[in-house]
Amino acid sequence: MTPYRDCRRSYLSLHRVISYVLAWLRGLPIAEERKPPEGWTQGNPLERQCNEAVDFAIHSANTLIGLLPGGKGFLQGRTVLEIGAGQDFGFPLILIGLGARTILVDKYLCDWDKHFHPSFYLCLRNAAIEKFPGINTAALDQVIERQAHDADGMKTMKIGLEDVYELPDGSIDIHYSNATFEHLADIPASIAQLGRITKTGGIGFHQIDFRDHRNFERPLDYLTIADEDFSQLLEKVSWSCGNRWRYTQFQSVFEENGFDVLFTPNLFANEKYLNEIYPHVREKFKSISVEALRVLGGRFVLMKKGT
Repeated sequence: MTPYRDCRRSYLSLHRVISYVLAWLRGLPIAEERKPPEGWTQGNPLERQCNEAVDFAIHSANTLIGLLPGGKGFLQGRTVLEIGAGQDFGFPLILIGLGARTILVDKYLCDWDKHFHPSFYLCLRNAAIEKFPGINTAALDQVIERQAHDADGMKTMKIGLEDVYELPDGSIDIHYSNATFEHLADIPASIAQLGRITKTGGIGFHQIDFRDHRNFERPLDYLTIADEDFSQLLEKVSWSCGNRWRYTQFQSVFEENGFDVLFTPNLFANEKYLNEIYPHVREKFKSISVEALRVLGGRFVLMKKGT
């Protein structure tokens, strides 16, 4: 199963906590906690440190390759859209090295962080050479040399998916996201744009996390909140808690926009918790079957049908 982004991960590492405790016990001065650098937002936090981020980029590339018909050879000359790039562009840079062109769409597209990105891309370059023999590292080299998210074959768009009007009809061969669609603000408009820009026969892979990101131990609690209060919460936290859409709702909108849809659930609510929370969910969600509410995560595989 594709790992989820843990939206509740603290910026303060366990190692730093231990260091603080040891310093306090020894009577040493405690350094101030390093605050996240400017450019990291609640909508796009720094979630993974360097080695973990490298592993995540490699894993994401291997996940996509494993889903493609023909494996990595299918990437040659094709345009890949990543929705929700996150804290780094390691994944699309690997795809460029394997022959693809990439477009990144993210309303909270990360800025260059001189304390994180230079070392990350150097480590990723070394790992990619080992994990993907024969990979072309030109795009990674450009990012490292320019000290900026600027590379041939990579277009970045700091907007929501619902606003990709400049992308031509039928221009995308492959689209991919991991734990992104649950954070979209306007799902019908976003998926309508996705349907427009995907070429006939184009394919998409989208892992969606349907949990309340405020507390993964109580993944359906946000279904108990009144709509008006929940709208205020979404604005306050930049949609980081999740938008409450269930997989059946996503499936309907994908189909309405011209996609054949295969959904595979891969995360489920505990039965005891589901029985406890169900009487308290808002009526609009009680129209959805209990079995559908039980699904907390899964992958959509999409193919654009001909007109």
